[in-house]
Amino acid sequence: MANSINTVAKGDAFEEIVYTHIKQLLDADNFIVPGKRSYIYRKKGYYSESRKDNIIVDISIETILPEANTYSILTIIECKDYKSKVSIDNLEEFVCKIDQMAGKNTKGIFFTTSGFSEKCINFAKAKGLWLVVYNNEEFSNLTYRQTSKNSSFFDSTSIVSPESFYATNGNDEVFKMPDLLIYSGIIDTCTIKTIHVPFISDDELSKIATTYRNQLQLNPYLPIMFDDLKTYAIRDFNLTIESMNFSSNGRNLSALGAIDVVKKIIYYSNTITDAHRILFTVAHELGHWILHRNYLLDGILRDEVLEDGSASRIEIQANRFASYLLVPESSLRIFTRIAFDKYDNPRKDRLWWDLQPCNMELAHEILGFLSKRFNASKEMLILRMENNKTLERHFDQGRQLDYFAK
Repeated sequence: MANSINTVAKGDAFEEIVYTHIKQLLDADNFIVPGKRSYIYRKKGYYSESRKDNIIVDISIETILPEANTYSILTIIECKDYKSKVSIDNLEEFVCKIDQMAGKNTKGIFFTTSGFSEKCINFAKAKGLWLVVYNNEEFSNLTYRQTSKNSSFFDSTSIVSPESFYATNGNDEVFKMPDLLIYSGIIDTCTIKTIHVPFISDDELSKIATTYRNQLQLNPYLPIMFDDLKTYAIRDFNLTIESMNFSSNGRNLSALGAIDVVKKIIYYSNTITDAHRILFTVAHELGHWILHRNYLLDGILRDEVLEDGSASRIEIQANRFASYLLVPESSLRIFTRIAFDKYDNPRKDRLWWDLQPCNMELAHEILGFLSKRFNASKEMLILRMENNKTLERHFDQGRQLDYFAK
């Protein structure tokens, strides 16, 4: 009994280490899913139709896309602090649980302190799992090491030495947590200090997007439609836009879009059903072409890579460029005032959004008006209006999503 208690306590302690570190990465918006749209849980249950009951998982991350009323991406994390290597039975059980809970956008990551057999490596390759070995009290103190399949990691008795972190999906190996995160989908390259991406302010990004709109002779008061964006991309940049099944192409299942700067193709996931999300995803990737193509080409053609921090920076910049491209700031302010007048907003300078039914209904009407006007998601408009001080939100995001789901 005492040994059982000690084993449970040991497992909980390791789980806490993994949870704490991943939460820090989410808070910094530096994980494989967008931190600002993701919620991390411990010991949460997910319903299994086979069991007619919930399956409790160690750690889960639910990622909610704009205008969705439930999570769109689910990341399930298993944590095992074993003395011996993880067996193939452990992985098969993990995959079985995922299959019972999962939709099509679910990712499994298995953390352990002890290592995996080569059978596990092959199984992970077939199932698209990430296997992670952690054998240090600090995730942050991680260094590159070279390992071959003849090394001690793959034999039946030894584990990787106590300095290290190791992760594999059966095809590829990484030796730093940041490399795992970047490789899994933040961008299409890894991060070591080589290429620096400079900071661009919101005002500058707005000007760049406005310049591009002017070059295209776009009316700032009319929305950009998806077919128009495809036409502009091929006409002005020789870029084609295609949908892609990311899982069949070996890509990150949680990815919504990607750009191949050599082939000049923008991809968006064929799992996206929301028209606003497709449009924003394509505009985001177009932002990478306009703002970052030289950095991305350097990474491919000269085998150079982005320095730590620049990977997240280019994603933030592409998001903001897309937002300003689809919704020019000057037009947003004009139509916000029009919406305030149309729906009799009592505060002429801003929308006060709290849980009072009248204010919830007013927000719903004004945001619906602006969403239709700009062919843009309400979530994006909320963020922009909060940024320009024309909206004050006085409740948590979960309540907002519940309201829009009605």
